[in-house]
Amino acid sequence: MAHRFFWLLVFFLFCLGCDSGPKSYPVEGQVVYSNGEHADNLKDGSLEFTPVGNSVSARASILANGKFVMSTRQSADGALPGDYLVSIVPPETEVDKPVVRVLDPKYSDPNQSGLKVTIKPEKNVLKLTIEKFKK
Repeated sequence: MAHRFFWLLVFFLFCLGCDSGPKSYPVEGQVVYSNGEHADNLKDGSLEFTPVGNSVSARASILANGKFVMSTRQSADGALPGDYLVSIVPPETEVDKPVVRVLDPKYSDPNQSGLKVTIKPEKNVLKLTIEKFKK
């Protein structure tokens, strides 16, 4: 009985170490405007990487200076290799403040944003260049 329990325990521990799906790779970067300015006004907005073909989407919060770190299954685990269309969701406006548009609405749609990235099976550092919103 103890022998059987030992092998069951070994099998269980082996399965815990098994990969739970395709490997993701680190992805970090920065959103900047075409004039070189950091997209500071997008802080607290988000990015969505929509896969082209079969894959899993990835997302990130936009931090200070437009920086971001992508996540797929867990925080900051990166993205799966492949091609992605990118969309940007601007930060939400405070309830008691008037809505101020900080981003061209086309960037909220991955099919219209014009932003496409390829994630390689290595550490990826991206620079997403966008146009400043013209009021």
